[in-house]
Amino acid sequence: MPNSCDSPERPFSNFLQDKFMKAIRRYTIVAIISLFICSAEAFGQQPKTAQEWAKQAATQFSTLNYDGALQSASTCLQLFPQAAGCYGIRGYVFLEKKEFAAALADFSKAIELVPGQARYFAGRGDVYLKQERLAEALADYNKAISLDARLADAYLGRSQTYCNSDKLDLAAADEKKVLELGGKIYKNCVAMRESEARRVAMVQAYLASEAYKLGVAEFSKGNKAKAVESFTKAIGHQPKEFQAYFYRGMALFDLDKFDEAAADFKRVAELNSKLPELYYYRGALAIKKNDRDTAITELSKAIELNAQFVQALNVRGMTYVDKGQPAQAVADFTKVLTLQPSGETLYRRGHAYFTMRDFDNAILDMNKLIEANPKVAEPYNIRAASYCQLGKKDLAQADEKKVQELGGKVESPCR
Repeated sequence: MPNSCDSPERPFSNFLQDKFMKAIRRYTIVAIISLFICSAEAFGQQPKTAQEWAKQAATQFSTLNYDGALQSASTCLQLFPQAAGCYGIRGYVFLEKKEFAAALADFSKAIELVPGQARYFAGRGDVYLKQERLAEALADYNKAISLDARLADAYLGRSQTYCNSDKLDLAAADEKKVLELGGKIYKNCVAMRESEARRVAMVQAYLASEAYKLGVAEFSKGNKAKAVESFTKAIGHQPKEFQAYFYRGMALFDLDKFDEAAADFKRVAELNSKLPELYYYRGALAIKKNDRDTAITELSKAIELNAQFVQALNVRGMTYVDKGQPAQAVADFTKVLTLQPSGETLYRRGHAYFTMRDFDNAILDMNKLIEANPKVAEPYNIRAASYCQLGKKDLAQADEKKVQELGGKVESPCR
């Protein structure tokens, strides 16, 4: 009985279609080909015929020798330009080498020569899929399935196309069909999407972190405009991280871009409403707009979240003074003095006492300041005015004289 591989009755194109295209499995992470070829007796010698070159190309492809497979398939085509199977093998080689234009040309030529072979359409679909030409990939996979409803590779390619098109139900149905036909799913659509999402998130988090760190460095050096650029990049990578918005808002505030700063602080409030510093800056923005009521509301939120927020207490105290509410100011300054005593806050409280006509306490605060630093004029001025209001003109005039000696100016001399 003659060897079927050498039978002259079988057309060469059919031989390649029946034998070698069975050896070409679709493109996956690792190219795997199950060979259904004839006797390997000729493999030990240099191929002579187109058929032998085709056999060698398929074997080389299956062992990942893509350069060898490319050369063998090309030699096959030189000897027999109508060998659709060699175009198919070479198409897969080009696909592996990411030479998509060449792969597309070879698969299209194979289809032209043998339009009824499902694997050629599946191969070209793989190329389109790699090029993200999803509509064309889907059309080729559909054609492959219409020609061979049991071609698992076509369902697998179509499932990936559906996956990339966000048609997850259709992708899952095709994945199920692949398994029914004995094919393999290396990673299903849901797993791929989750994996890709994690990868993208990690990359974006890294890029955001680097941009954020650069922004903080520029901010610390006083380069507020450059800081804004870096924080904007960080936000581009991670638009739901409040720190970059907050820092950018502070930088914009320092650049007197108050409306833009307000927009960033609003976004921070949406992302993290429990940040005391947020309300402190919103209060500062309100002060810039002479909206003292809003300023006090915002500063009060900051203090509710952090009862020891010295800056917020100080600014709220000063705002109460500006609003003509010295008693509330005294309460804030007194709290600050228990947390972080300073001459500046003591002076502010003494001034508030004076404003609310509590002259005795105003004098007590000024006494402490004068004792700590007797060469500063302003405490003498407040104390002189307080003495005058209490009818102690001699003491008032003595302090007024001291103010002048220190280079200060007495606003309302006691008469």
